[in-house]
Amino acid sequence: MTVRFVRCYGDPMNVPAWEIGRALGIPIRIHASWFLVFVFVTWSLATGYLPGALPGLSESRYWGMGAVAALLLFLSVLLHELGHSYVAQRYRIPIGQITLFLFGGIAQMRKEPPSPKAEFFIAMAGPLVSFALGLCCLGLAMAAESLPLPSGGQGFVVLGGLLGIVNVQLGLFNLIPGFPLDGGRALRAGLWAWGNNFHRATSQAALIGLGFGVLLAGLGAVLLGGAISGTLEQSTASNGGWLMFIGAFLFGAAWSTRKQVTLRIAL
Repeated sequence: MTVRFVRCYGDPMNVPAWEIGRALGIPIRIHASWFLVFVFVTWSLATGYLPGALPGLSESRYWGMGAVAALLLFLSVLLHELGHSYVAQRYRIPIGQITLFLFGGIAQMRKEPPSPKAEFFIAMAGPLVSFALGLCCLGLAMAAESLPLPSGGQGFVVLGGLLGIVNVQLGLFNLIPGFPLDGGRALRAGLWAWGNNFHRATSQAALIGLGFGVLLAGLGAVLLGGAISGTLEQSTASNGGWLMFIGAFLFGAAWSTRKQVTLRIAL
């Protein structure tokens, strides 16, 4: 199973979230929907990925490793968000909170970046953190695999490889040039610098975000339909469903942003 996490700025849903600590002076909150995806990711790893990668372990061991891996995956998302937040704070942009939720993480910025340059650097900070984490985890896993490991040490290699792959995927996925993904915000920075109009650049980037939302949802529907019909492996069903959810979320976020910008331009 492939897990993809999305990040953006804003407020995902108006439902309860609980503060679990602070980093860089920023409250870290867990959204109610986080528990759903935590259980789902743990179940997927414990019943699918881990038994295939590490055969012969007990069921409780798989579930324990799945839970640890799920927590580490969300820690990676949190570090991704802290990368954005650190650069934003360097530009004197206050961060209200970071929230972990159903689709990954959100850093809530209190105001927009002051310039296209600031927007670009803030947007790119998150993927750079994810790539650094991914390469570090993959490097450590490869180094450990070449060494004589004690009994049970192979599990660290598998978890390290999983974290490395997911972090690289997280960085690549967020570079998609569709607002409000990081790539979409970098695109907005370029359009803003080119046309010297922040609202028009936001509207254009959000329009591209709408297109990518439809594309992802459509791809997810194809994968899910293929798994149901038997033309594709059953394991692709979860990926298809996940892509449909992400596509719908991206479409909704881009649509909401475009409506708000249209209203601001009209006013």
